[in-house]
Amino acid sequence: GELKVSQRLGNAFTFEVRDTGLGIPAEQQALVFAPFHQTEAGSKKGGTGLGLAISSRQVELLGGNMQLESQVGKGTRFYFSLLLPPAQNAPAVLAKALPAVVTLASGQSLHALVVDDVEENRDVLARMLREIGAQVQTAGNGKEALTLLQLQYFDAVFLDIRMPVMDGVQALHHIRQQFADKRPVCIAITASALLHEKEAYLVEGFDDFIGKPFLFESIDACLQQPLGLGFTREEQAEVNIVIPEMAKIRVDKAWRTRLLSALEKGWINGIEAALDELEQQGVSHLAEQLRQKLNLYDLAGIAQDIEKIEDKNEPDIPSQ
Repeated sequence: GELKVSQRLGNAFTFEVRDTGLGIPAEQQALVFAPFHQTEAGSKKGGTGLGLAISSRQVELLGGNMQLESQVGKGTRFYFSLLLPPAQNAPAVLAKALPAVVTLASGQSLHALVVDDVEENRDVLARMLREIGAQVQTAGNGKEALTLLQLQYFDAVFLDIRMPVMDGVQALHHIRQQFADKRPVCIAITASALLHEKEAYLVEGFDDFIGKPFLFESIDACLQQPLGLGFTREEQAEVNIVIPEMAKIRVDKAWRTRLLSALEKGWINGIEAALDELEQQGVSHLAEQLRQKLNLYDLAGIAQDIEKIEDKNEPDIPSQ
């Protein structure tokens, strides 16, 4: 794939993404931006059919209109234009209040099972639960989850709706049958936050649901009432985050490629490993800045910072 940004007259910018993939048949192009629509070839690769619908809506909110050109067997080009005002110079030091640290109240515990066929989703949710003090295990589908539930008790089970082998709804029905006396709280994981779907999950027997991307507030809310859990919230002091001058930083090209790949996949462990490696290379100020954004799950912000940094093997270009 290729991402290209070009400036036209004034403050008009055109963004385009090209790929050399399967392409989209002409008769299906009009439906591409509809929620939950997937081509037959695309559905075999997984996903929910929401990515383009969400992207298109975001572009519309910014005043643009996403369009496409595609040839079957050759690839697709998505593109849109936006009027963007010039950015103001950022201060060298930014005073920023860090988000509050939320943890389980003293004396309370939480054993949680996260079930999702996408490893990156499991890692993100498991990490967020561990940060509030929970003990967490993971499974890749409903069948694996039932095996773990037979071995030990969990207070809460987070079940992705769409999974191979056994999906979330099927797993819920088995849990209700097998663990009727002491059933764990069952929370649906879904890419959709539509009200009528939430009501459908509750009718199926789920105690609650959380949408993607995951938010701490949603996780806390769906755990507090059914489990009677209490949380403590500790406000952190305001800190001064020194923003390094990106143009003076050089990074290894292979390292940049590894980090951008981990960001694209949403692989939190891979991002952390890359930042550890950056710190070992002596660029601790940049590693710390990027960790602050990782703690906020601002993966897009990390990618933007990395794009401003040059490779070590790239020569300086004299200013005109």
